[in-house]
Amino acid sequence: MSLYLKYRPQKFADLSGQDHIKKTLQKGIELNRLAHAYLFCGPRGTGKTTSARLIAKSLNCLNFDKEKIEPCNECKICKEINEGSLVDVVEIDAASNRGIDEIRELRESVKFSPYHAENKVYIIDEVHMLTKEAFNALLKTLEEPPTNVYFVLATTEVHKIPDTIISRCQRYDFKRIMDVDILERIGFINESEKFGIEEEALKLVVRKARGGMRDAISLLDQVSASGLTGKDEISKVLGVTPEDILVGLIELIISGEPMKAVEAVVNINNSGYGAQQINLDMVTVLRDKLQEAVFGDNVADQSRYLFLLDSWQKVWNVFKESAIPSLALEIFSVKTSNHFADINVEMPAPINKVVDTEVRESTKTLEKVEKQDVVVEKVETKKEEIKPKVKTEVTGNEDIKNILENEEVTLKKREQGNPEDGKQSKKTRISKKADLSSMSKENLEKIWRDVVENIKVPVLKRTLQPTHLEVNEDGFLVKFNSNFHYKQVNKSENINLIGELLEEKLNGKVDFHFEVDTSLAEGLERKSQSKKVKHSAFDLDPSTGKPDEAMMEEESDDGLSVDEVAGFFS
Repeated sequence: MSLYLKYRPQKFADLSGQDHIKKTLQKGIELNRLAHAYLFCGPRGTGKTTSARLIAKSLNCLNFDKEKIEPCNECKICKEINEGSLVDVVEIDAASNRGIDEIRELRESVKFSPYHAENKVYIIDEVHMLTKEAFNALLKTLEEPPTNVYFVLATTEVHKIPDTIISRCQRYDFKRIMDVDILERIGFINESEKFGIEEEALKLVVRKARGGMRDAISLLDQVSASGLTGKDEISKVLGVTPEDILVGLIELIISGEPMKAVEAVVNINNSGYGAQQINLDMVTVLRDKLQEAVFGDNVADQSRYLFLLDSWQKVWNVFKESAIPSLALEIFSVKTSNHFADINVEMPAPINKVVDTEVRESTKTLEKVEKQDVVVEKVETKKEEIKPKVKTEVTGNEDIKNILENEEVTLKKREQGNPEDGKQSKKTRISKKADLSSMSKENLEKIWRDVVENIKVPVLKRTLQPTHLEVNEDGFLVKFNSNFHYKQVNKSENINLIGELLEEKLNGKVDFHFEVDTSLAEGLERKSQSKKVKHSAFDLDPSTGKPDEAMMEEESDDGLSVDEVAGFFS
């Protein structure tokens, strides 16, 4: 005999996990106020049919215990009900007897008095499978049955039952049985049958059952037939991922070790665990960890496990139908472990994008130049017929003298300005080179910040503010995080403007260069994400678990505010 039949509850005291229903039914039996029709609904294996049989035994038991409100299970009526041979207790499977003809036959049999017992009890399992016509045929009988006839309808899909049927019954909702109650029951069976299965292995059975007592007992029957007693062996029999393996994977993810995390995923996949079962096991473990963090008042762990639960659900919903069953777990492990390692894998930096762009642009420029050269040659050939200009022959010394005189005249004009508009021109740019060797790095950085502040062009000023600056005695090196910002600044008018401001500050010419460094974007994005407003589980950094004040103190030394970062990305 199967274990779930052998250990089916034969009295109310054995009914696990449904105390709210058990107490209500016992009180109704005690006061002789049982309804003529009941509707038991809930998940499979939670005690619906068992409770219906307990009602039948309580109504017909010859030695009913009125103090304990329990059937005796010893009299002839109780034994026949337990064996399923009492003609006055009729069990109907609506899945195979769903037509109007079967219900008409039931309606006719209701008129006859009980044959052996005092009351007739009709138990209809999976009642939602009845046809619309069968429900209509059952309505009148269900509403006004004979005084000694009782109906118990059981279903796992109550939403499929017409409201007209529900309104004529007392409805009881059976809930999934708690893991503690299931573990207690199968532990009792394990000891009674002397299987010797370890408690940790029994917990795997409970997790696989997912709140169904009958499923748990059936799985226990399967495990006992294998003759195995250890947790590792039984986990393979049940196809359940051991909890310690998943906990180890989560610890590797939180520690920010993507390589080791992926190795753990490969081991899990090689063990043959199904993708659907891994999903259930992962959600269960993360939920248990989150509950531990909440009850332990560990805000940092709450933040971490909330993040992991949310990430897992998103990845699973996208990749659960993938041709590669393990893809969801692999992507989840890589993304989350890189997150805790402070690596952004959502928006990867472009590889050789700047170089490729420059090569393409230089190639286009070269093609244009070659075309222009051809055109110039043609034009010069045509202009040979034109009367040539008269050239003045001068010596080398005279050329130098003329050049110097022209430069002096140009300098004087710049200093004096244009007398017609009455405004002074800008000061003559200093020709000597500034001496930076005697200046500290801090002073040079301050001079650069002053220069940026004095720029009157909004776009240029905003673009230069969040850049990375390197200074030494040779000059300034300004780095941009993208080729877009580099091109925006590296224009002749901008270079002249910056050069003039630097010469004014340093009293001499100074070298400055622009470069592109795409790695800066990742650093800026991490800093912007680290600024938090509120001290809560969602606002803490999952990788460190530090509160807002500590994070603000750590990042204040960088000299980069949230507004500056936001302005940079705008």
